[in-house]
Amino acid sequence: MNSRCLLTRKGLIILSIIVLDLFIPSFHTEVDTNDLWFLISSYEDIGITVDDLAKFLVAHGYNAKPEGSYVTVTLSGGKKNYLTPNGGASGLADMWQILPSEPTQPTIISKIYAIKKDPTYQRTFNSDFRESLNRSVRFPIAPLGRCYEGSKVLGKIYKNLGYNVTYMYRQNNPGHEWILVEDNSSDTWLAADSYFGTVINSDYYTASYSFPDPSYLDLVNPKWRIA
Repeated sequence: MNSRCLLTRKGLIILSIIVLDLFIPSFHTEVDTNDLWFLISSYEDIGITVDDLAKFLVAHGYNAKPEGSYVTVTLSGGKKNYLTPNGGASGLADMWQILPSEPTQPTIISKIYAIKKDPTYQRTFNSDFRESLNRSVRFPIAPLGRCYEGSKVLGKIYKNLGYNVTYMYRQNNPGHEWILVEDNSSDTWLAADSYFGTVINSDYYTASYSFPDPSYLDLVNPKWRIA
């Protein structure tokens, strides 16, 4: 057998470490950025200044420094994000991947109460409830890979049928969204994926975030401004 085709256990371990070293920093940077966006999107303060914004971020554990018309935030992996008070638009500030070219004016009510971070929900074991949900919708609602559009449609269908719905979002790469439908008879939930249908897998009952309206996804996913 050609020795060049052999990969020892030690080699596999080294290769795995290299792959993890390449992947993990970028993943954590993405998570850090999303958490930062979640924070600044959850509050409004009309009239906030650059200095006020920097103090607010420092108070929440960020490495933030006011620099003229913007605040530089250095994340744990060394990546820099730039924030400018946004003059009354939703959230405390706009987020930039590169230095903003022009100074902006100040800003902005808290929607944080409606969004849960790292939630876990209890699954229903009511088979009649699951059958009822399955009869109400013909799956798949959307093609594989179109979970954002699909969960929005699926949530609307079940809401129109009188069910209480919450949207679940997991911020891995590229991210995944699905819904939970409440079983009022037991204060528990059943997960529904727009492609796979109703799901009992435990992974579907915990997420990075949950929220009552699909538009709230914008509060936990960064909207980048381009100079």
